[in-house]
Amino acid sequence: LTFDVTFRSPARVVSLLNSTLPPAFGRDRLYNFSLPPAEGAPASFKQVAYEPLVAGPENDLGAAWMLPVPSVGAKEVAIDERLAHEARHLAGILASGGPGAVGAREWGDICILAPRTQWLTVIRDELEAQGLGTALQIRNLRNGDNPVYAWLCGLLAVCCDPENAFEWVGVLREVFAVSDAVIRQALGSSRSIRWDDAEDHPLPVREAVKVLLPFIQRVDSAGEQLMAFASELAAACGLRERARLIDPEGALEDELSRLLSKAAVLGQDGAGPREWLAVLLREIDGERAAGRPAGDAISLISCHSAKGLEWPVVIPLGLWRGIRYRDSSKFILVDRGDGERRVVFDNEGLGPDDLELRKRGRLRDVVRLLYVTLTRARSRLVIPISPDPSEEGSFLDLWQLDSALLDPIPEGSQPEAGDAPRAESGASATSYQLVTVEPGEPAPPLPGRVLPHQLSEHTDAVRSALHEASLDTPGSPKDAPDPLEYGVWWHETLEFVPWDADGADVDSHGRAALSRAADGGFGERAGEEWGRLLASAAWRSMREDRWTRLAEVGVFAPWSDGRWIDGVIDLVLHDPSASEVWIVDWKTNRRLRGEADEALLQRLSDEYANQLNAYGRCASSFFPGCRVRLWLYSTVLGDWIEVGAKG
Repeated sequence: LTFDVTFRSPARVVSLLNSTLPPAFGRDRLYNFSLPPAEGAPASFKQVAYEPLVAGPENDLGAAWMLPVPSVGAKEVAIDERLAHEARHLAGILASGGPGAVGAREWGDICILAPRTQWLTVIRDELEAQGLGTALQIRNLRNGDNPVYAWLCGLLAVCCDPENAFEWVGVLREVFAVSDAVIRQALGSSRSIRWDDAEDHPLPVREAVKVLLPFIQRVDSAGEQLMAFASELAAACGLRERARLIDPEGALEDELSRLLSKAAVLGQDGAGPREWLAVLLREIDGERAAGRPAGDAISLISCHSAKGLEWPVVIPLGLWRGIRYRDSSKFILVDRGDGERRVVFDNEGLGPDDLELRKRGRLRDVVRLLYVTLTRARSRLVIPISPDPSEEGSFLDLWQLDSALLDPIPEGSQPEAGDAPRAESGASATSYQLVTVEPGEPAPPLPGRVLPHQLSEHTDAVRSALHEASLDTPGSPKDAPDPLEYGVWWHETLEFVPWDADGADVDSHGRAALSRAADGGFGERAGEEWGRLLASAAWRSMREDRWTRLAEVGVFAPWSDGRWIDGVIDLVLHDPSASEVWIVDWKTNRRLRGEADEALLQRLSDEYANQLNAYGRCASSFFPGCRVRLWLYSTVLGDWIEVGAKG
């Protein structure tokens, strides 16, 4: 067996992409190369390799349809007006034909993608003007304006500085629902909260102080685990219940989980409550995606935010529109492709070669974003095509698609019977069929969902972030490195390693990745740990010719008690001749203070054994008769440990 099925894309879409996308990633495109480091020297190839997609036998046949869009007419028309014209035409088709007009069962099966979040508001307005419901997910919510974020900032501020009366007032009012009159009475003439002697305070204040006093006393405790501190503080203050009351749809509860996961990662690096508060305050003016998908509404989301997500029907709009970047007014790190980097203070400090390098790098990014966009559909990909010309640097310009390769969208299209959800392919197939429920009878329960990274003793926050992907577009570099962002960088770097290439291609891939790490503020650590990997015995073993490799392998398979595993394996190595499969999991966890190398590896093995065994159990069903070995690689050590099988 060769495990090479990628995504759950329908066979028709896979065929289209394999026949049309490789040139955009190829050596015939100038933007895929750096500039020659010297006259007569070869330019290095900077683009990731296009790996042909292979549809699994259980994937839908699906469709890749062309949606003809009439010409906008006028010779010169505003860019947003042309986008509105395209969205208006699509809205008319959906309003008259319903979701079935594009082969969907319900509105929630449809997702409209656009490369820029600003374009989504134009599209939303046209859809809603024709009475269509939308669920817009866009970067527009400041962290500090999110109630959960504000609650945690206030609680940590009180715990770290209990003499701060201002923070006490906010926490008592917003977290413990104490009235202003009672707070005023508690402050008294001293204008302070006597947190170390609260017996004379009114009962609501006294109860709140009793809740927080243990955490005030633990803030600077030696050996305090931040993950335990954070989760226990949230539980003691009922934050999850409060979030659910305010937002029954669950977006605030999701934000609480995200923040607690981030605290867990910080804690693994040795941070405590004060460091966590400093991170929250530093990022308080940052933005997060707002909005959630809904079953009765069309999802609108940026192409960046769609990474890791899938919908039955995907319609990308604005494919003809050039994707422009704002010129930075901050320091710029320039990588000329020869291993030398330099810093310029603003765009005026960039020479012609630097500007050309940056232009090429941006075009390579757009091509990769196009790939993400076109692989989000599980059943139908609908491509709007207009007779009007495409702009330079747009998706269509880089794709150079021959629209004759698309099928015409059928009139009155409806979902086919074969579009019902099916089990993922595997060696031990299980039969599933639709269940008919008589009126008045309860429907059978949906299968439970088990995320492997949640089986570990400590939540794998990096894998949690990657599993459904980050909800917002990558932001600008922060003032200090973010451990979660570093973990995401490592996983994305290893996802596209040219395992079978020569050393020069690997070095080129590494330089490009380290340039991105430097932009993210963690270049020094990235360089050290990338170097350790290349020098490690693990690297030599994984590079052996015997392996067939697949990175970031999506797993959706039966588990137990009506539950299904839904996760992503970092790296699968398969040797058919030896009937052997290796599962490799990357861990970027930092060592604890005074922790020896062997102790770190053993701790990681103990903490993540359940996660690795979940992956191994799934792999055993995909590769019957193969010996499955589980490996956990520590980037800090540049070494790995084999994790023993359980059960």
